[in-house]
Amino acid sequence: MALIHKIWRVFVYQLRRSVISTRIVMLFIMVGIYIYSTIQPVADFSAAVGIAAGPWAFPHLVNDYICQLVIMAGVVFLFCDAPFTGESHMYIVSRSGRVAWSGGHALYIIVMSLIYVMFIILSGTLPLLSNLEWGANWGKIWGTLARTDASQQFGLQFTVNDYLIGAFTPAKAMLLSFLLEWACVSWLGLVTYLFNTLTKKMTGTFISAAFILLDIMIANEWTPGAYAFSPITLAQLRAFTGRNLTYGITLNYAVRFFIITILVLIVLCMFSGNIEKYKTVISRRFSNKKRRKENYNG
Repeated sequence: MALIHKIWRVFVYQLRRSVISTRIVMLFIMVGIYIYSTIQPVADFSAAVGIAAGPWAFPHLVNDYICQLVIMAGVVFLFCDAPFTGESHMYIVSRSGRVAWSGGHALYIIVMSLIYVMFIILSGTLPLLSNLEWGANWGKIWGTLARTDASQQFGLQFTVNDYLIGAFTPAKAMLLSFLLEWACVSWLGLVTYLFNTLTKKMTGTFISAAFILLDIMIANEWTPGAYAFSPITLAQLRAFTGRNLTYGITLNYAVRFFIITILVLIVLCMFSGNIEKYKTVISRRFSNKKRRKENYNG
């Protein structure tokens, strides 16, 4: 219980720091403007034909190459300052311990990822509020944009995916896309934290950026089997169809991938501080042994 309390205190401390962080506030503003402007043509089309649109933009956004790329680029910027050290870093670590410090930040990454994804959903819904329709079906607007050239006429900058409309109800597509996107953002944040902590450089940031580009690289050059370790791909429902199925790229596989790897990453993050401590101790012992050997030979 004491460890959980310390983890919670570290989490609250980091969350408060983020609320007043100019960098994070500006990130949310820029991503919000991008999402809002991307969905605005849907609202324009809805107003032009006089038919209300359902609030189902999010699944199509995260299943579009460009939109997903922009969203995930924001994730890299969101967590690029991991392991979140500051002026009071050493004081808090001495009070909480390295495990609680890292555990609190792992919790922070997961919660901040949730906030980030929910903010994107909200930003994609705001343009539609003036002509919004709630219902159990996709509605005429999304079906028309997916199956006609109306999207080109109104200048949509993303693809309304016809597969999603045919294979899922809007509520199911929203829920699955939300959970997969949350898992993907958390995964990238944890990878960034882990490798930044271990190397004391921005190695984790660059690794996360590489994973963001991996989806496009595989589509252009590699076998679809490589999608099995591409978190950006596994966060997209459109990936679980066609030839990808022959490589085992299914929704069930994506769920297992994220659950297992996120749990492993959380454990590694929690003990990353101790790993670095042990590396330092071993390095010192090796240096001392080498120095004694040199003195003896001398």
